[in-house]
Amino acid sequence: YQRRVHGGSEWGLGWIAVVLGFLSLYFYLTANPRRRRRVQPPPPASSTASILGKNCYLGWKILFNLKALRQGSGLGAQDRELLLRLCGICDVYLLEKVSDVEEEDSVKKFCLETGLVGAGFDLCKLLTCSTDKGVLAIGRQLAPALFVDDDAASVEYLAAHLPHVVLIQPSAGETKAHPVLKNVCVSASAAEFFRSLS
Repeated sequence: YQRRVHGGSEWGLGWIAVVLGFLSLYFYLTANPRRRRRVQPPPPASSTASILGKNCYLGWKILFNLKALRQGSGLGAQDRELLLRLCGICDVYLLEKVSDVEEEDSVKKFCLETGLVGAGFDLCKLLTCSTDKGVLAIGRQLAPALFVDDDAASVEYLAAHLPHVVLIQPSAGETKAHPVLKNVCVSASAAEFFRSLS
């Protein structure tokens, strides 16, 4: 009989120890700010257009979809000048959708002929894919600070994953905030967008 009572008291002490252990852990986790899960603040009410300051992009990783910069088979003079300047002060990546190796080779030749390689662009940062899904995958995996494209669907998708996105629409005129997406600017050209930051 004494053995059963003694065993019962040990059992009761064990439960008390377990409960005290859980309570201690709970209070430790809730009281210690380093252990708390960091909650991301909500995005600011203002748009990318008003957040970005003068020359804030220095040193940024920037991904351009070449299609958004090309005029016919070449670059517009202002966009070419912009890329040449950015190659020296930013981590520039270029993206192009191609259907075969010949198109990929012509894009490399294009980068050489426009002087981008001479200005510091690394051909290893010329990224190619064959589908729209490839464009989205590259944009997400590369995770640039700024993505520039003229495809509204790509911009809308990547705006949920990247901090700053620019939608190129030649009819846009001056750079302005996107009416719905807070981290997206709409601009007539890449050169116009960067001019608005100078």
